[in-house]
Amino acid sequence: MWVIDRKTLSFLAANRAAVRHYGYSKAEFKKMTVLDLHPAEERSRLRRTLSRGWEPSHASFLSRHLKKNGKLIEVEVHAEPLTLSGRPLRLAAALNITERREAELRAESLAKFPDENPNPALRVSRDGAVIYHNKPSALLLRAWGCGKDRRLSGKWLRTVRATYDSGLPQQEEVECRKQIFSLTLAPIRESGYVNIYGLDITERKQLEKAVLESGEQERRRIGQDLHDHLNQQLAGIAYLNDVLGQRLARLDLPEAADAARIGDLLNQSIRDARSLAQGLFPVKLEADGLMTALLEFARAVRDTYKISCGFVCGDPVFLQNNATATHLFRIAQEAVRNAIQHGKASSVVMSLQRQDGAIQLTVKSNGRDFPSKLPRNGGMGIQIMKHRAHASGGALEIRRAQGGGTIVTCHLARQVA
Repeated sequence: MWVIDRKTLSFLAANRAAVRHYGYSKAEFKKMTVLDLHPAEERSRLRRTLSRGWEPSHASFLSRHLKKNGKLIEVEVHAEPLTLSGRPLRLAAALNITERREAELRAESLAKFPDENPNPALRVSRDGAVIYHNKPSALLLRAWGCGKDRRLSGKWLRTVRATYDSGLPQQEEVECRKQIFSLTLAPIRESGYVNIYGLDITERKQLEKAVLESGEQERRRIGQDLHDHLNQQLAGIAYLNDVLGQRLARLDLPEAADAARIGDLLNQSIRDARSLAQGLFPVKLEADGLMTALLEFARAVRDTYKISCGFVCGDPVFLQNNATATHLFRIAQEAVRNAIQHGKASSVVMSLQRQDGAIQLTVKSNGRDFPSKLPRNGGMGIQIMKHRAHASGGALEIRRAQGGGTIVTCHLARQVA
């Protein structure tokens, strides 16, 4: 705070706060004028303004001041007229608003950001009214059936409400035409809305799909090689060993018993190789390959784990796309494995059905409930199931079953199925 001579603009007095904040001593201030606190490029303009005389009433304005160390600060100045022994003075106080102005500029920059963002950015109230959206969001709004009233309905209205009520951020994926977006829904409950930020992950999803399909192709190749080559060679060796054993038996040689043991080992190896080939290439190319593979898988689970495992399929479900059928089988395989390993299930039922052109695979198990929150280093199998579902053009849902246990459902839309 200073006392300033209105005619000469010189400082007559300065308080301790001014000394501490600006770095000048009281003696130095008394040798200075108001102009000395301003940048050189602003002094001419300020001199012309003040030459017209200061208004006698209270004045408040924004300005820039220089501290003794050369640092430029933003200040809010408040000046009151003062008269002492007939001498016109000003009592002036300056408030440093540098940090506030920087925060305001950052806020202004952030306010412009959504319009400059190439990805969707929306703000939606709890009742579904679209408060704000940038241009890239128009694609989402059309896909969600949001008309001129700019109001969400159906699934996305329920999603926004659930996010707002929970107070926790949510992640969703949505496909619009040929683009895939990962959406982050961030509830701002104190303001009554949910911010939705989108990220185009189309390229990443295409890469994931290519990796999965490449892996399945390699598994099929290895499975076919095991079946067509290794199994045939083992079968040929087993036949020759059987012939040799018969000859040794006719000669009443003790080596006949060794040949019999070798034959048993060869037959076991043939069974193992066949089982391995079937695991690598579980779904045959025929349209009913998925049904057959799930039926055989249920039988293998019963034999291996000694638990109840069944496959239910009312009307036949045919799939011409072998890649999609294989993804569904792998999802069922992972769901059953999780149910046994993590859920300690004693009963698992897989079902496959077609309804209104869409296909639904369900794996229901008893045992432990599906955890509401996965461990930080866990859930890889679930992520892979989700990737497979999305690569097939479908969606995966995991929920707790009534009475305990878990239900895993993969739903494929009509155009995919």
